[in-house]
Amino acid sequence: PDWAYAWNNLAIAMEAQGEWKLAELYYRTALRLDPRNEDIRANFLRFKALKDRFTRKKGGKTPELLKPKEPPQAPKPKNHSMPGRTEDETR
Repeated sequence: PDWAYAWNNLAIAMEAQGEWKLAELYYRTALRLDPRNEDIRANFLRFKALKDRFTRKKGGKTPELLKPKEPPQAPKPKNHSMPGRTEDETR
């Protein structure tokens, strides 16, 4: 596709998932398609600054930040029966 905003949106999604190499590729694609677009340029510059900051902290390696985490588990239901009573007596 040749719609720069679509590539920009893909880049944002990849950045949020921690897929920094794909994010950079998609930002560059968006800028190639629309080099004067200030929104895309601002997003890319923000991304580069963030990536550079974390890359320096990790000794030059691409950070493993923002990787998707396991979804939280639903809490187990609590037993609300009263002490000394059976479950049938509390209903």
